[in-house]
Amino acid sequence: MSRCIYCLEEKPKSAFTKREHVLPQAFGLFENNFTLIDTVCDECNQYYGNTLELPLARDSYEGMLRFNHGIKQAKEYKGTGKQARLRFRVAEGPLKGAITYREYSSEKNEVVMMLARNQIGFLQGDTQEWLFFLLYEIPTKEELMKLGVDLNSAGSITLLECDIELATERLAMQGISFKVEGDRSGRNESDTGLFQMQGTIDTVIYRAIAKIAFNYFTYLNGSKLALLEEFDAIRRYVRLGELPEYQIVSLVERAILGDEPTEGLRRSGHIVTIEKHKQYPSLLMSQVSINNMFTYLVILNPDANIEVNESGHFFNPHVHSIEPLSRSKDL
Repeated sequence: MSRCIYCLEEKPKSAFTKREHVLPQAFGLFENNFTLIDTVCDECNQYYGNTLELPLARDSYEGMLRFNHGIKQAKEYKGTGKQARLRFRVAEGPLKGAITYREYSSEKNEVVMMLARNQIGFLQGDTQEWLFFLLYEIPTKEELMKLGVDLNSAGSITLLECDIELATERLAMQGISFKVEGDRSGRNESDTGLFQMQGTIDTVIYRAIAKIAFNYFTYLNGSKLALLEEFDAIRRYVRLGELPEYQIVSLVERAILGDEPTEGLRRSGHIVTIEKHKQYPSLLMSQVSINNMFTYLVILNPDANIEVNESGHFFNPHVHSIEPLSRSKDL
């Protein structure tokens, strides 16, 4: 019998047939990879793969960078639809502000930007710029007026690849009358190189990051230590999303490696560390950076009076290696 570090259930060996990867395989394959055996049950492994790792890989900035850094080929790109956490807008030209999305182009063999269908634009009187919304996200008449839109002005509403009857009906539901004056079209791939990205780092992404940190801690220190009740808070957060009195995961503006800038070019790869706070040695924390872009601070335990292995590793997906970091030099 083995006990799962997440659900805490004792199960037979037959319930632990899958290896749990410390870092999801979507972010690279590595020689002598860090894996957990007989530690995470198949049920938890499957659950986290679907609910945490899939969104992290396909619907996060870190996931998008896999294609920019060559970790994944363009033809492997899979979008997430209208409810994506990442949203892009045209940053210049006549369609400035229009919503776009990423899609694989078999003709170009690359991920390209496409203009989203069913958009409605509203002209801001002060800036003379368009505010575009997807059909199902149109604000109310009162909300648009607060944004500086004069709905009584001719030409204050425009359609972008949107059915006129459907748009008229949807606008009426929001208390807005609409008279047809034209349709801005442009369904082709956008050739402009400038886009603005908007993104949401929500609990799902934070929980996926916390899982990487706890997996790494378990790999370094063993499941016996990971099963202690001292780690029930992070266990419940990863499994159920329950947040204790303290913030388990937070985004910090700093590079993990001491010789890299807070802003600017860094080494291409992933970093995970485990260490105790220098001033508060009972504070056990982890740092996680996917693609060495954003740094997440994960509190494994704020009051851990136990001896643990402190370490850090650099996962290089380009040469498939995992390299130890020197705390005195690199961390």
